[in-house]
Amino acid sequence: MRVLLYLEIGFMTIEQVKTTSELLQRYAAGERDFPGIDLESCVERDISLEGADLRGINLTGANLARCPLSGANFSGANLQDVCFQISSIRGANFEGSNLRNASFDHCVADDTNFTEAIFSGANLSGASMERANFTQS
Repeated sequence: MRVLLYLEIGFMTIEQVKTTSELLQRYAAGERDFPGIDLESCVERDISLEGADLRGINLTGANLARCPLSGANFSGANLQDVCFQISSIRGANFEGSNLRNASFDHCVADDTNFTEAIFSGANLSGASMERANFTQS
């Protein structure tokens, strides 16, 4: 699907990300906005974002259900309305992230850093969050 946006400088084509490898490639190239991305069940496709450095990324409304995300760095990211259901985010870093209305239903978030993260409206039901850091100033 192609979406054309009119900018004062002309037209720009934005293509939807289809794989985690494409996401990481585009992120490494400097792109940061990926709202609405759907990577549900990426574990079944033998793809992982474990340990990925995704600081400041915008994944608003993304579906990351069942994705292996342990050790990923999401510090300062916009993760509003993101679905992390049944994902492993053990040891990940969400420091200063926007997690409004995010769903962590039945995910494993042990040893995860949520320092200064915004959780209003987030669903944490059934999540394992042993030794997680929720420090707020």
